[in-house]
Amino acid sequence: MRALAILCALTPALAHADDSFEAKATGARKLAHVDDVVWALTATCDKGDDVLQRQCRALRDRTATQLAGTTLLLDADNFALDVGAWDPGRKSVAVTLSSCIRCEGVASEGKTWFVTGGAPKLDGGKLRGAALYDTARQFATPETAAAWIKAIGHHKVELVVKVPAKPRWNLSGKDGIQLEVLAYRVLTPCNGTVVLANPPSQNAAPDKAACAAGGAAVVALTSELIEETMQAPLSVIRTCAKREKAAGHGKLDLTIADDGTIAAYEQTGDFVGSRVGTCIDAAMKGVTFPRSAKPKTKIGYPITLP
Repeated sequence: MRALAILCALTPALAHADDSFEAKATGARKLAHVDDVVWALTATCDKGDDVLQRQCRALRDRTATQLAGTTLLLDADNFALDVGAWDPGRKSVAVTLSSCIRCEGVASEGKTWFVTGGAPKLDGGKLRGAALYDTARQFATPETAAAWIKAIGHHKVELVVKVPAKPRWNLSGKDGIQLEVLAYRVLTPCNGTVVLANPPSQNAAPDKAACAAGGAAVVALTSELIEETMQAPLSVIRTCAKREKAAGHGKLDLTIADDGTIAAYEQTGDFVGSRVGTCIDAAMKGVTFPRSAKPKTKIGYPITLP
């Protein structure tokens, strides 16, 4: 049963072809249970009779060998994303993403192991992974900052990782496993909007079940929330423009429904009918904005390339 559970946890993820988070995740195996990695890298296999111990060691070693050459896609701790309070002097909020994968620990064979991306550290007595992102986000007003913080309150942290040659660590009496982070992204699963990513990522498909589970709606779509949502499709559009050596001005006339979906869409300007125009249409397909209390929001979004 243990072997079946581990093999099921290492189901291949969908592949993507562009140079992005999706490209890093191409061929990666979706890992459902991080404790399977911990078990494979730490199990002593000293329980039971000789036959059971030999079977345990054989499975452990085979799984560890498989993991060593495999790229994994997993969900990290949600609290790895830390958003600070509004700073009126700087008109910003501090945003930090640590590489906490399981910083509250995973139990294996009666012992607690901690899992981080890269070397761990202690911050005020609490275990943290290395910082992946640490900067301040600017907002025009405290109200727009509060709206953005509310919109990303229900989020998910995804990492693409590999197991390094020496994954174990010990820090102040705590034992753990470190994984090498190849890519990361934070998204709001309700509408699929990417909050931050490295390398850049397209928005993901909305998960309506996540909306019911706590994806809160904002009062209205602010310019900051719109700009945040557009970052993912714009990264794809700019890549297309660079490839086609295109320049010019365009505009997207959008009507956004209260559930964040695009109810009406029209592209005008220099790129209509061109390869870049086709790329713009494709990049906008499936884009979902934060849910809002307003039934419809109409915007004109300018696109200037390069």
